[in-house]
This record gives sequence, structure tokens and C-alpha cells, in this order.
Amino acid sequence: MGMRQRVALLLSSKIYDISMIILIVVYTALVLVQFGVDEQDFYDGVKDKLFISELVLLGIFTVEICFHIFAYGVLYLKDFWTLADIFIIIFCLVFVLLDLLLDQGTNIRGFLKVRGVFRLLRIFILVRKLNAVRIRREIIKKKTMNESLDLRAPLEIVLDMLCELRDRIDVSERKIIGNLNYCIQQIQSNKLYEADLDFAENQQTDQINKASKQSEGGPRRSSFANKDVVSWYNNFSSGFKSKRVSGASPGLIRDSIFTDQAAEQPLEDLINLNDEAKRQLSLIETHDFSVFELGDQTKGNELISISSFLFHKHRFFTKLGIPVETFISFIAKIQSGYKDIAYHNKTHAADVCQTVYYFTNKGGFYEKACLDDLEFSSMLLAACCHDFEHPGFNNLFLIETGNELALRYNDVSVLESHHVASSFSLISNDKYNLVKKYDKDDFKRFRKIMIGCILDTDMSKHFAEQSKFKSRVASWDFEPSKNDKEITMNILFHLSDISNPTKKFEIFKKWTDLLFIEFFVQGDQERDLGLPISYLMDRTTVNIAKSQVGFIDVIIYPAYEILFQVLPQIEASVINIRENKQRWQNLIDEYELVTEAEKRKLVSKQSGTISNRSNSYMSFKQEDEEEV
Repeated sequence: MGMRQRVALLLSSKIYDISMIILIVVYTALVLVQFGVDEQDFYDGVKDKLFISELVLLGIFTVEICFHIFAYGVLYLKDFWTLADIFIIIFCLVFVLLDLLLDQGTNIRGFLKVRGVFRLLRIFILVRKLNAVRIRREIIKKKTMNESLDLRAPLEIVLDMLCELRDRIDVSERKIIGNLNYCIQQIQSNKLYEADLDFAENQQTDQINKASKQSEGGPRRSSFANKDVVSWYNNFSSGFKSKRVSGASPGLIRDSIFTDQAAEQPLEDLINLNDEAKRQLSLIETHDFSVFELGDQTKGNELISISSFLFHKHRFFTKLGIPVETFISFIAKIQSGYKDIAYHNKTHAADVCQTVYYFTNKGGFYEKACLDDLEFSSMLLAACCHDFEHPGFNNLFLIETGNELALRYNDVSVLESHHVASSFSLISNDKYNLVKKYDKDDFKRFRKIMIGCILDTDMSKHFAEQSKFKSRVASWDFEPSKNDKEITMNILFHLSDISNPTKKFEIFKKWTDLLFIEFFVQGDQERDLGLPISYLMDRTTVNIAKSQVGFIDVIIYPAYEILFQVLPQIEASVINIRENKQRWQNLIDEYELVTEAEKRKLVSKQSGTISNRSNSYMSFKQEDEEEV
């Protein structure tokens, strides 16, 4: 053991701590005596002895600092309070020496009165050091007393371990100590899982927005109506009302759902499905399933059909005591609550429900996590509700425009919070309370799963949650059926929500086209309102094919690669991701022509050759006010 390490061990010893406490008490008493009593009341001999005593104590503190610098090198000088301590000690030494050496009549004596201020500052520094000694002793006491209860959080324990490890390393290993200091700093910053992605296209978008505003002389009102952008918006048949189940198309629901024996009857006796709809439902555990085809065959009732099919197949009605009539009434109400927008609609909800089922059942998560019926059914219900009442605009847009939802949920996971809250508001109505027979504990579990899954669909949390999940999967004690069940469940649900790249390319492409219809509508609104156009929402700059290649590279593939380690049965989905990326790469040039055409349209519109249309955001806002 080298001399520097011996000194470092001495400075962290109990003897050193006790000695410092004694010196701090003595020095504090000395300063208080000098500060509280007028110097004229002291005899010259007493005064000199006090000054000499202070000089000796300051000398000891100076030697202590020298020992620290010798033991720890420049690392010791990186702390602000250490530098302040050194500065104050030097000035106090200078003042004491001047007090001893200068005559009473010297003019500089008046200036020396400021030494009292430095003495008080010195006491403040010493009190900090005394408190640090006390904390270190308490930690050591907790470690040595087996009977003591350690109430520290795991993060605090990790930090203490790292600090202890750092202090035990030979001070000559400056790089290792520096790395440990960096680790400690990052953990304390509470930003361990945050990723900072710099999308180069943002700058280009901002420049285009700025140029557009300057050329137009200020922001303009919107000239687009959300429902007029594409005729597809009017193809959904939501809002139909049957005689007895609101939200379901006439003829879909059979009267047998209102009987006491409904849970035990065949699905055909509950829901009127044609042969093609039945065939699609039989493909639900394969990549050949098409939610679009199911929607066509059920006249826009794909969400009711797929959820009823799955609950009936796994006998959740009987096992969990869920009344069939109440279940279908609830799902029909949820289905009718989805707006006629391009992407975040009832078809997307049905698609996510099928994907959650595919990954859970076919992908092996059911067995891997040892799910029970309540957990499995809760995930499927969360999928049905996860975008309930989505307006077609994202969180950022609602925040920037001061929407009521953003105000209600304090700009945090605005839409996700609304989807959960509005779903449970519906459940609070006895007519739609499908979990009325759950006991208190089961309802708490159901609610926790619903909240966790839906809130985790907020894309702003993606990188942080993926980092946590990756670290857990790599850990030796990763256990998806126990402590890691919740995070694995939420990650699987989130990836089901963005699972389009895992499907056949024809389905993936159709979903992508619909998504960008919705994106570009928002981008148009932002341009017309004079707001910065959100990422991927400017139709004049975004190459859709290129964006999907980037989406797969940055978001999808890394996330599914981690999930694949947990669920190797999803290999077919991972293969689809790779193949779909190649298909999109082949379409980049074609979509570049589309982007150029959109630029020309915008120029024509700005020159007045395209007539104005109504503002869809204002329509959406007015619609919200009417509903309220």
C-alpha cells in the first residue's frame, strides 16, 4: 500500500472524524468569543494568546487540506465547497498574521474588522463538514448493526456503494475514480434513461415555417376540414344504433345476449357473423389476419366482433363473471366513441387488440409471464380502450393550442390520460360496468393494468422505458413472471400499438398511408395557425418511405430485438420487420415525387389558385365544446 493510499485511509478513519469534531468545536468556540466580545475588553497578553490559538488551529486545518490534496489530487479540488474552504482559510491566516504583526495605530487595522465575516463563513464550512461526518457515521452504523432497519431507497444504496467503492480505490487510479464520479453524477441527475435524438429534419422544417410566415405576412386561419381531406373518412359506419345496444350496427347483436345463459352459448348465437368474418377470426393467431377485411365483413363492427370472439373463446364471461350483455354494451359504446379519423379509430383499436392477443398467446407471453385470466382479459380491454375519443391530433398540438384536455391533464400524457379516464368514467355507469362482480382486490388489479398499459403508449416515454426494459432483460435476475411482469406487460402492449412494421407489407403500407393522412392534416393546421410544424407532419418535406425506414431503424427494430430475447416465438414478426424495411427502401424515389408534388400544391395554394376550405381544428374544437 502506497503512502497516498495510507493517507486516504487515515482521512476516512474514525480517529480522523473524532479529531475533526473536537477541532471544529474548539475553533467555533474561539471565534464566537472573539466575535462576541469587544477587543478593548481583552488584555494584550490574552488577546495575543487568542490570536496564536486561532493561528494554530488554522494551521492544522491547512495541513488537513494539504493531506487531502496529497491523497486525492485534483479530484479533491473539483468540489466548490472545498475551494471555498481553502479560500476562507487563507484569508483568515492573513488576517491573524496582520493582527499579530501590525501596530494598533496602523490605518489598515480598520480593514481587519472584516475578518469576522470570514470567521463566520469558516464556521459555516465546518458545520457542513461536521454534518458530512455525521452522515457517514450513520451509514456505517446501519451497515454494522444487523438489527437496524435500512429504510433507504435502492437508488440511495447504489449511490452509497459507488461512493464507498470510489473511496477504496487507489487514488493514483484517477481515470477509474473519475468514471465513478461520472456514474454517481448521472444517477443523481435523475436523467439516466433519457435519450437526446437530434432529428436533422427539424431545422429544415423550422426554416420552411419561418419562410412561409414571412411570405404570408403572419399566420392564417386553416383552410382544411379534417373530414374533407379524403373521402375515406366517410366510409366508417360508426354511430349506428340498434334497438337495444347503442353503438352496434342493426342486425349484429342477437337477442340471446340478454338471456342468463348467454355466456354458455356459441358465439354465433350472440353475434351475427357471415362466413368471411368467421374465416378472418379463425386467422387471428396468424399474420394472414386482416382487420380491414373483418371491418368490411362486419359493417364497421370490427372492435365488437374481435373482442367478443376472444372473450368467448377463452370463456372470460364465465370465469370472471362478466355479463355478456354488459360487455357488448360497453364495447359498443367504446366503439362508437372512436371518431371518424384516418388512423386513431376503432379499426386501429381492433388491430391492437388482435396484436396484443397474438403476442400474448402465439408469442408465448401468456406462459412466460404466468398470466391469469384477469390479467389477460385486462390487456385485451386496454387495447380496445387505448385510443378512446382520440381527436386526430397529438399531445403536442393540444398543448400548443391550449386545448381543454391539455389544461386538464397538465400537459403530461394528455391523450393517454384522457383515454383511461374516459373509459373508467364509462365503467362507473352501471349499464356499462362489465367488472361489477370483481371484488376490491381484483378491481384494483384490473385498473392498474389498464392504466399502466394505456399510459405506456405515450411515445415520449419510448426511449426511457426501452432503456429500463433492456437493462432488466440483461440482468441475471430478470423474471417476467414475477418482479418484471408489469414492465414486460407494458412494453409488449406499447409495441403492439406500434406493430404495423411486423405485419405483411400490404397491411403495413395501408396503415402507413392512413397514419400520414392524419399527420398531414395536423401539419396543415399547424402551418395555418402559425405554429411550428411537428416532426413528420409537413407534407411538403416528408418522404413517407424514407420516414418508415428511419422508424424501423431507430424505433422498431431495436425494441423488437429486445422483446425477441424474451419471446423467441415472435421470430416471424422480426423477419417481417427486416423485409418491410427493404420494401420501403425500394419506394423512396417514388415517394420523393409525391413530396415534390405536395410542394407545388402548396405554392399554388399560397398564390391563391386553390380555394379555401374550413378549418378542421376549429371544427374539432367546436365539436368538443358541443359534447361538453
